[in-house]
Amino acid sequence: MMIKKICLCVSLLVMLFIVSGCSSSSNPDASLHVTVASAYVPDTMNQELDGLLRAALPGLYTESQQIVVNCISTGNSETDPTTMMAGMTQIMGMMASGEVELLICTGENARRYGDNGNAFMPVSELFTESELTASGLQPVSVPVLDEEGNPTGENSVPCGIDLSGSSQLTSALYHDDIAAYVLVNTSHIENAKDVITLLASNP
Repeated sequence: MMIKKICLCVSLLVMLFIVSGCSSSSNPDASLHVTVASAYVPDTMNQELDGLLRAALPGLYTESQQIVVNCISTGNSETDPTTMMAGMTQIMGMMASGEVELLICTGENARRYGDNGNAFMPVSELFTESELTASGLQPVSVPVLDEEGNPTGENSVPCGIDLSGSSQLTSALYHDDIAAYVLVNTSHIENAKDVITLLASNP
């Protein structure tokens, strides 16, 4: 019951979030919108990730374009429902306005925002088998939930790339089940692939 109330409140807040323009306006010159979401994201994460991407992918940072990084703490529904509601409102509002193209998150958040995997591009549409093999990328799926939010025992088609090998991410986010998911409405697919490949190969 508590979760349903939270979800209802979040839905209402998202509508207000979009209508009133509370979210930051979408940057038309962004070469990619990257969002990191976990129960707790340290304040330094944004700067560290931005620095890594700037150094490794300078072609995506020009006078007219740059990668936009957002880091959001989503809290815990049992111990910190207020932070959870704020995080859900922010992420859902950003997703609705196209400000999330690449989502780096825990398995819990992938289930929460992935719409049974339908919100994410299938890995087969992002990478060829040869690309996956050459880069050592490991596809992951998300559990399929029923209308009550309970696991059905089935999994979606592979729609994310495992990033658990990146100690920089797992140690910062205090989770081992970190993966990257490309939203279906992204307009910067190749840039998203470049970022995923970099992070997956970065220990």
